Amino acid sequence: MKLDAPVFATVPARRVLEAIRLAGGEARFVGGCVRDAIMRRKFTDYDLATTLKPEAVMAACEAAGCKVIPTGIKHGTVTVVADHQVFEVTTLRRDVTTDGRWAEVEYTDDWQQDAARRDFTMNALFCDMHGNVTDFFTGLEDIKNGIVRFVGVPELRLKEDVLRILRFFRFHAHYGHGAPDTAGLEACKALVSLLPTLSTERVRVELLKLLNAPDPLPTWRLMAEIGVFNALNLPLTNIARLEQVVAHEKTLGLSEPLRRLWASIEGEFADIGTRLRLSNTDAQRITALMHLPVVPADEKAQLRLAYKLSAQTVMDALIVSGGATRQNLEQLERWQRPQLPLNGADLVKLGMSQSPAMGEVLEKVEAWWIEQNFTPDHAACVAQAKRLLA
Repeated sequence: MKLDAPVFATVPARRVLEAIRLAGGEARFVGGCVRDAIMRRKFTDYDLATTLKPEAVMAACEAAGCKVIPTGIKHGTVTVVADHQVFEVTTLRRDVTTDGRWAEVEYTDDWQQDAARRDFTMNALFCDMHGNVTDFFTGLEDIKNGIVRFVGVPELRLKEDVLRILRFFRFHAHYGHGAPDTAGLEACKALVSLLPTLSTERVRVELLKLLNAPDPLPTWRLMAEIGVFNALNLPLTNIARLEQVVAHEKTLGLSEPLRRLWASIEGEFADIGTRLRLSNTDAQRITALMHLPVVPADEKAQLRLAYKLSAQTVMDALIVSGGATRQNLEQLERWQRPQLPLNGADLVKLGMSQSPAMGEVLEKVEAWWIEQNFTPDHAACVAQAKRLLA
């Protein structure tokens, strides 16, 4: 196969590929960028496989005026920056030993051996800058048919890296059509008990990426059925609420993984932030989702509520309830939380001394200012404070 458009024949790509060629090596694009180019999807990550050893790649690219960073040189990968474009360049490898999380590899010059160690057939494709695609394992056919298929024997691929269980479902949610590959699904089901060996960070990343699919529901439901969430000790089986949230998001053209994660939580499980090691911001968002308010239909009232809680909380409440429109969501997205144009120094000028009473006056003025839809300016707020003091 040859790609219709030379998507990889950019000036930065030519610089890197030519530098490697002049050093006696060959480089081809590989993995996700090739898959997405074939599927006509946008991509930002450029991965290259090469016959050159990492040190030779660094020397060649530096000689060509590119910036080189030894990001994963121990595993054969260096980062090359050419004209502000980033390329991850990895020497062809084959696995020597694996333990379910990490692999010991050795370098090779055999493209098929390198393809054989990859997870899915659609990720084992190579492409040169002229658009010529090399396919050793039916990747092109599987992309066409929407089948996420392991390279070789599924059980072996999973035992090499247990994370591939979650990747199998994530890729099916994003790239699959219809039922998943039977052999792959059966292998995942047989080895689901190995999931607790994964780090929390890797689990979190995969789950959130999966939930960002246009419609993660069929895949999420299947994961619940074969015991993925039970094995991970995560109560993420509230399929009914997830279905409701996904349906509401679809009508708005949205796809928000954190909101969907909350929707899938069964019961009042407040420990999800700790269990998945979410950032403080994301954990607070989950907590707010667990206590969503009833949002009035009036847009000004929505902004008053957003001031007290947050614009994100009001948007979440509107979407979850099914009462959101593009108009009020856009208004909330644009809205900047105003600041009360009155402070303690203003009250001191009015004759007040520092005391709890000062805070009470500020709170009353703020409540009045909110009810006036944040329109009173500094002079009006000072006047209101005078009335309260009188």
